[in-house]
Amino acid sequence: MSTRKVLTIVSVAALLFSPAAFSFDPTADANEGSIRVLGEKLDSGLGDLPSDYTAARFQRSSKIAGEKLDSGLGALSTSYAAAEFLRYTVAGESLDSGLGELTPRYTAAEFQRYSIAGESLDSGLGDLPASYTAAEFQNRAVVAANAI
Repeated sequence: MSTRKVLTIVSVAALLFSPAAFSFDPTADANEGSIRVLGEKLDSGLGDLPSDYTAARFQRSSKIAGEKLDSGLGALSTSYAAAEFLRYTVAGESLDSGLGELTPRYTAAEFQRYSIAGESLDSGLGDLPASYTAAEFQNRAVVAANAI
C-alpha cells in the first residue's frame, strides 16, 4: 500500500471522528449531558434519603462563647490597605482611551440607526387584532363572566 493511500485513509478516519471532537461541550453538566429527553427523571444524587433529612451530623452543634473564627487573612492589621497593589498616579498623566486619534466631537454617527418620520416598525405579529390573546395556546380555559 502506498504512502499516499495510507495518508488518505488516516485523513478520512480523522474526519470521521472530528464531529465528536468539535461538538464536545466541556461546559455541559457531566452527570446530565446536554441532551434532555421529554419526561426524563434526573437523579438528584441523594440516593434514598428521606425528605426530612437535614444532615444534622455535619452541622456545628455548639458554639463556644467568645469563639473567633479565622478570617483567612492571617495576621494582617486592621489598617492594612494593600497599598503595594494600588496603582500610582502621576500629576498631569494622560491615560490612553484606546480610541486612537478620534476627535472629542466624534459620535459614531455611521453606526447610529436613522429613524424616518412616520415610520412604523413591524412587530412581527402580522395583521392580528389588538384584542388577540392567543387563547388557543393557553393551558387553562378562560370563562367569560355573564353580564347581569
